[in-house]
Amino acid sequence: MDAEQLEFLYGFGENFSEKAANNLLDPCIGREEELAQVIETLSRRRKNNPMLVGEPGVGKTAIVEGLAQRIYEGNVPEHLREKTVFMIDLSAITAKGKNQGEFEETLKKILGIIRDARGEILPFIDEIHMILSAKGTLNASDIIKPMLARGELHLIGATTFDEYHDYIETDPALERRFQVVQVDEPDVESTIPMLAQIKEKYELYHRVRVDDSALRAAAQLAERYIQNRRMPDKAIDLLDIACARLSIAHSSESPLVRDLKKKIMAEEITLEKLQATDTSEFRENRIEFTNKNLAALRKKLALVEAKTKEERDILRKMHGVREKMAACREARKRGEFEGRSQDVVSATTRLAELEKEMQALDQQLEKTKIGGAYPLKPAVDDASIAEVVHRWTGIPVTNLLASEKSLLLKLDASLKKHIIGQDKAIDLIAGMVRRSRTGMHSPVKPRGSALLLGASGVGKTTMAEIMALVLFHDREAIVRIDLNEYQEKSSLRRLIGSADSGQEGILLSSVKRKPYSIVLFEGIEKADLSVQDVILEILDNGVLTDPRGRKISFRNTYVIMTSNTKILVNEESENFDSRDNLYRHLIRPFRSEMINKIDELIWMRTLTQENLYEIAKLQMQAIIDQLAEERNCKLTVTDEAYRLLAEMGYNPEYGVRELERVIKNEVKTKLANFIISDKLPNGSEILLDVKQPETTEKTIGNVFKTVSTAKPILVFKIKTA
Repeated sequence: MDAEQLEFLYGFGENFSEKAANNLLDPCIGREEELAQVIETLSRRRKNNPMLVGEPGVGKTAIVEGLAQRIYEGNVPEHLREKTVFMIDLSAITAKGKNQGEFEETLKKILGIIRDARGEILPFIDEIHMILSAKGTLNASDIIKPMLARGELHLIGATTFDEYHDYIETDPALERRFQVVQVDEPDVESTIPMLAQIKEKYELYHRVRVDDSALRAAAQLAERYIQNRRMPDKAIDLLDIACARLSIAHSSESPLVRDLKKKIMAEEITLEKLQATDTSEFRENRIEFTNKNLAALRKKLALVEAKTKEERDILRKMHGVREKMAACREARKRGEFEGRSQDVVSATTRLAELEKEMQALDQQLEKTKIGGAYPLKPAVDDASIAEVVHRWTGIPVTNLLASEKSLLLKLDASLKKHIIGQDKAIDLIAGMVRRSRTGMHSPVKPRGSALLLGASGVGKTTMAEIMALVLFHDREAIVRIDLNEYQEKSSLRRLIGSADSGQEGILLSSVKRKPYSIVLFEGIEKADLSVQDVILEILDNGVLTDPRGRKISFRNTYVIMTSNTKILVNEESENFDSRDNLYRHLIRPFRSEMINKIDELIWMRTLTQENLYEIAKLQMQAIIDQLAEERNCKLTVTDEAYRLLAEMGYNPEYGVRELERVIKNEVKTKLANFIISDKLPNGSEILLDVKQPETTEKTIGNVFKTVSTAKPILVFKIKTA
């Protein structure tokens, strides 16, 4: 092959073998079986053209890169050792071709050069289905097929399952020339070693260090939270972005320095204001106090800036050592490959020296800590990966990094702190969550599903809200669908979208934005049958198809349905632990196929007056906290007041909602009136107590009795500061 042909060829592709010789390719780990199949296919007498078929991102191109590395190392059969793996870029050919004829001429010339090389070049075409488009725009199969049939061309192709089915299988003459090698998505445990092998490449490129915890976190969090992407591609992306973020942070101002500068600026503004406007007798004391704070902040800032500079210098030195270590490993590898034992010994000795130097730098780095923390984050860790996932999905970082065991152990108690009187229901919900978190649920269905039954106001909706708060640390991590609005068949369009317009419905768009959330369907019995069929599809398959044909996954959601359906018997006289017993007593039974696909059928009991007493404490605590935060007022509520609120708010038919109305009218409204009339200045102390009714002694008939002419009332006692 002359220089002109070589230059022409390099304009339309990449030489993988050359990259392998220069250590520019990432190692191919965990694909030994697929790589062996490719080599076996290339070694066949006939049909010796492998076709890599797999979903985007599973590593098809990486397998071909691994083949180039194997050839460079000589770890292939004899007839493959002189091969040069060359990737043909169809998009580059298309970009330089003004029309179909020019594209075909360019492709003919490229394949002619490869043919004339007499087996020296092994071409690889990614997205090979592009040679067979639906309209024949790039129909170059007629050029390739004769060359394959005559054995003039060995070719490696790669495409996805859908494109292989739509394009390659429609051309039997082309299909029979290839041997399919299926490339499946690796699992988490297979992905971690892949990340470990490429870790050094990312460390050197981004000039950062990557902890082993980041590799496991990247694989686990990518698998759990990143939808519609494939491993290991999505895990590598997480690692790459986390490294890039840390690299930018190392070259930017430290967050600690930035925070201290903001505090200093705030204190300087306060000082200027005091000097200009304060005329009180405490003026000098306040100025002195502010100056002391400023001095302390400036001293701390100077220390932090010095430690930050010191840490940056050490991190820079550590990167230099990592580069030298990488060079030593490459030299040792080349020495082993070429049989130069002296180079191997020299590289090994130098590597040991560099490792000692790195340990010394680690010790120096430890001394830059301030209060047990580094001014700059020194390495990419699991928290760095979680930050990236949080930016992509909106899932709180604290939830991502929380111990699964710890969360599951305290789940019951966490729910019972917020939901009163529904211990049995909480136990069932907690069991459902534990099954999903430990992998004891179907992977093709939502993480869990429950139908909450009971009267209005017993806590059905609150259960879903608190689940979102406890599981995701976000009360808003909930997709709420009120099925009162979907009682007609035509309303289905608003829910899932319309194929005519191509627009997504509210359900699909919400779940796409919040793939890890609670999906709450309120009033399930009121929904049209077509809407219920959609819910059945979610419960059965865990996915819905949007109007554009894309799959929207519900497999990371918890599906909660509520209903106000009543029962035929007194709930206190029946044991509803058995779902069959509960279903049998429902006044309005649901479709059996719906009930069969729901994980938990739960009856929420009517609240007692004692339950309302505990709920009153919870709701009043919110008012106490609000007054303390906004007006610096201290509100104290007596036990008698709590019990009176529970008594006034007790109505079995309306549950907690009657209590909410009582608190609104008897507490919130009166406090608002006090604030408006300036009877509640900042810093006041408030006591909410009960005033007992006055009693009188009367003779009723012939009996002398003490009677009350009124009811107990709530009274506020305000003590101003």
